[in-house]
Amino acid sequence: MEYLEIEKSFIDGMVFISGAKNIALPLIYASLLSRGVHIYENVPDIVDIRITLQILNQLNVKTKFKDNVLEIDTSEFKFSGLPFELIKKLRASYYLLGVLIPQINKLSFTYPGGCSFQERPIDYHLEGFKKVGVKIIENNDVLSFDNTSLKSGVVILPKPSVGTTINLLFTMVQIKGKSEIVNPSFDFEVKEVIKYLNKIGHLIEIEENKLIVYGGCSTPIKHFIPYDRVEVATFALIGAAINRLLILGVDDNSINSLLSFFDIMSVKYEYHDNALFVEKSSLNKDVKLTLSVDPYINTDLGPLLCAFLLQNKKISIIEDTIYPSRNKYVEELKKIGANIEVVNNKIIIFPNSKFKEGVMVGKDLRGTMSLLIASLISEKKQKVFGLEYLERGYEDIINKLKKINTKIRRKEQ
Repeated sequence: MEYLEIEKSFIDGMVFISGAKNIALPLIYASLLSRGVHIYENVPDIVDIRITLQILNQLNVKTKFKDNVLEIDTSEFKFSGLPFELIKKLRASYYLLGVLIPQINKLSFTYPGGCSFQERPIDYHLEGFKKVGVKIIENNDVLSFDNTSLKSGVVILPKPSVGTTINLLFTMVQIKGKSEIVNPSFDFEVKEVIKYLNKIGHLIEIEENKLIVYGGCSTPIKHFIPYDRVEVATFALIGAAINRLLILGVDDNSINSLLSFFDIMSVKYEYHDNALFVEKSSLNKDVKLTLSVDPYINTDLGPLLCAFLLQNKKISIIEDTIYPSRNKYVEELKKIGANIEVVNNKIIIFPNSKFKEGVMVGKDLRGTMSLLIASLISEKKQKVFGLEYLERGYEDIINKLKKINTKIRRKEQ
């Protein structure tokens, strides 16, 4: 079983950010909206992308992936059922529902997998599909969808959801007439998907608290995947925690909440022309962070910020309103002496952690990265299990860390 051995490191240098996993995945599934050759540039070469391509291949879709350029030929798309064993490996596989429900009269699906840091049902997705006429029968872990009564409609979301908003957009652009999503997510990832859908020939209008969607046809295009804002934040926090770092490949408007946090905590940084430079700064402020949809801090940053704030000389509180019980990594941090507790699903980080060497086990993507950041902060030799999770969402992560002087080694137990 592989693990990472991490020692005290003097972080320095520069790192190039990869394409955004959470934008690339839905857009790859969106290739099924039309027939022809689709080209995506700046696609991260990570496990989740590779699983997605395996799913498409089983639908008779041809793919070529080299040097971060992905070519998808849907000309001979043929549906004969879905590979449930692959769907269960990947949460983003639920985007198949949005693109395929309007195209397949009777569609069988199973519950998607992925990182299970807490129960993450797809209830909002299912209720939204029902509002546009989709009939759904649930039988244990198999979902059956009937589109024979599909129609335009209005879906009011109980609360903003990135995945639900994108999935409903994929279905609504294939329905004749005008549909609406009220109380949608306006996160950076959603806005990028909307830009793409409008670019390929659809019409989606953004109003104050709703999206207006007009059904129509689309055409294959070449498209550049924006840079990954979570990866930007990951390396920015590593640099600001340990020494300094120059980060290249930062999209405007994607890191506003991160920079606002830096301003609150008086973290030294400079941002200019898609480059972010950060330096180690003393943290000495009481802070309470709310994780939610934009413009709040993204929920994926919670575990990373938790590790970063172990250096704070005052009390820090993190509350995740999207996934309140996303805190399995906290018990792992305690194993190396982190002074931290979970109270009513709020993470409270106390000052003066007394770090020691230890072994931590990552249980999901961002949680494992928090353990890695905490290992560097501890300045002790640490063992971290969970490399398989990191490789699902970070491209070439070990080599990137080594290039900025991280003393990190892959080892086998």
